[in-house]
Amino acid sequence: MIYYFIILYRWDWVVILLVLYTGIITPYTISFLSDEDQKRTHLNTYAATRQFNRERTSIHVLVIIDVLIDFMFIFDILISFRYFSNKLLFN
Repeated sequence: MIYYFIILYRWDWVVILLVLYTGIITPYTISFLSDEDQKRTHLNTYAATRQFNRERTSIHVLVIIDVLIDFMFIFDILISFRYFSNKLLFN
């Protein structure tokens, strides 16, 4: 039973670090990367300035990391429901 609490303690620290990452990187992404997307969209409306290259069609690495972190938050919610439901039922 003690081992279970050690795992939860470490998982809580992982979630805290993920929240800090989200709090720092999300404003950066919204501020700087969305501006690049708007510029690219504006340039692609005209045939003379249209860009057909890999950069235009690729997914940014931060978007993939954000999706993985979102899944980790969903997993954390499931862990929390399971832990607190067991704690309420058996204590």
